[in-house]
Amino acid sequence: MLTITLFALGSLSGCATRVAWEVRPAPVVALDTTNIAVATEDRACKPVADRLVRTLSARPGVYIQPRAETRLVVESCEQFVETTVEIQQNQAEAGTLSTDLRRTTVVGQGLATVGVYSGQDRIAELEVSVDLQDRADWNATGQGGPQVAGMSRGVDDELALSIADQVAPLPKDLKRRMYKDAEPGTARALHNQAVVAEQDGELNLALSLAEEAYAANPTSSNMRYLEELEHHAETVGFVFATPVEIEE
Repeated sequence: MLTITLFALGSLSGCATRVAWEVRPAPVVALDTTNIAVATEDRACKPVADRLVRTLSARPGVYIQPRAETRLVVESCEQFVETTVEIQQNQAEAGTLSTDLRRTTVVGQGLATVGVYSGQDRIAELEVSVDLQDRADWNATGQGGPQVAGMSRGVDDELALSIADQVAPLPKDLKRRMYKDAEPGTARALHNQAVVAEQDGELNLALSLAEEAYAANPTSSNMRYLEELEHHAETVGFVFATPVEIEE
């Protein structure tokens, strides 16, 4: 059972508290992750597949079995890494030598396609892409900046992480404001009801209540909660929560 945590906000918040609970985003493809294999037939994809095994193995409830019926096959991988060196010319003062400053930027892009198989049947396809950038500070030598090899490894790591997030996303913490002693029918009371409905996983009801709260009191904080709730409804599959009680 998950414990709801209450956080005091202080006098400027209008007698409010924060409640927190844990949610788990819905996977793009629902799979039995307690028995899953990772493979590739493309030599170029082996670094991504190897990192995917390590990433998934570290996630709760995921068990990699090489001969499992459910398989993630990293079928194609593309990677592009580009290095740019900028030179800044400094004006020399009298009696001194001019010094050119250099700054190195390495940009990496990657794309991977993963086939999801159950036995011999291809049941789904995942596509992930990443864009990374690493930029050094200006210096006189241009040394010690980002390296192509490091960026290449970073792209592989991020591709593996993106695949894992689509199959076995990690839980996230949500924190919401709750108002004490909110009078029935007020915007604050409607907001509180929306938060409780959100905790219970009744997201359609929560959205309706949040819209009513904003209509009753169109503040930036009520709009922000409505936007956060819409994002939650789009990305979260189910909720771990216990009923919340606000105490003095």
